[in-house]
Amino acid sequence: MYTRIHLNSVTLPSHIFHSCRKFLHIHSKKGIPVHKAPILWDP
Repeated sequence: MYTRIHLNSVTLPSHIFHSCRKFLHIHSKKGIPVHKAPILWDP
């Protein structure tokens, strides 16, 4: 499994980080394989 990636505190503003997580959440619900997307989430 993927583990938390702390990019939000290192290179990305938190609102961008959370937008990426929201994007992944929405698309994983649509059936798009999350493991093929850039992983910026906290399981």
